[in-house]
Amino acid sequence: MEQMISAWKDNLTEEIARVKYPWLFDTSVSYNNAVFGENNIGLIVYYAEWLSGEFKGDIWLEGSFNGVFSGNNWHAGRFMDGTFQGVTWHGGEFVKGNFIKGNFLSGRFLSGKFLSPAYWTKGDFESGSFEGSWYSGTFKGGSFKGDWHQGVFETGTFEGKWGGGLFRSGTFKGSWHNGVFESGSFIGDWEEGMFKSGTFKGIWGDGHFRNGTFDGTWNNGRFSDGVFDGIWYQGHFHGGIFNSGTWVDGIFLGGTINSCNWKNGKFNSGIINDILWEDGMIVDNSQLKPELLNDKTKFLKIRK
Repeated sequence: MEQMISAWKDNLTEEIARVKYPWLFDTSVSYNNAVFGENNIGLIVYYAEWLSGEFKGDIWLEGSFNGVFSGNNWHAGRFMDGTFQGVTWHGGEFVKGNFIKGNFLSGRFLSGKFLSPAYWTKGDFESGSFEGSWYSGTFKGGSFKGDWHQGVFETGTFEGKWGGGLFRSGTFKGSWHNGVFESGSFIGDWEEGMFKSGTFKGIWGDGHFRNGTFDGTWNNGRFSDGVFDGIWYQGHFHGGIFNSGTWVDGIFLGGTINSCNWKNGKFNSGIINDILWEDGMIVDNSQLKPELLNDKTKFLKIRK
């Protein structure tokens, strides 16, 4: 295989390297235009065009790489293809391949597979498939499966646990603990945060639903606008359409009720088209249809 060395540094010579790093001269390893040195831990690559084989040194500083990286620290350069199973990725571009082990601290992941037990601290993930733990950075596209702690999810498909940050668009399946959901499709359990727009299907714990379509179970929080279908237990309905479902308790402050089985709660204002009323309080009935007020099968108990 081709092994063209440009220079040696740090008092390292080819004779010493052949004794200390025999893997560097294995027939499976190929590189050219390389500049090698060393520290007290192991081999340093100042620059190289690594064509094939496994790298087992300590530090990679610059160049291009094809092969298997089993070293300790990658600092810069372009990982063109292969498998990264090192300790720490500090920066540079991961063009293609499998990132299966180590900590991604910074840089750009352009395509490929990011797999557990590797974990992501910060950087830009531009496309590919991700499986593991994400702590910060920007996910720009692809498929995600794992635990998300903070950062920006631009677009793609998400499956897992969301801890916080901004979800701009895409498809979400899993459990949501906090953060801002700007747009997209949501299926799962919601604990806290702001839902700006999109479609929601699942169980809502608390937070602010600003706009969109809701289908599921609502436990508490503020519903500002949109279309609601499901079971409402508690909270404030500020506007929108309560299309169909059961109202258990809470305060209806405005909007339209198309069809509702009303158990209890306070109706402040709005329009009621069809309702089966069991108990509760009506503050303003000026917009209620007269035939509804006179139909005792609709309103069993009314406290004004």
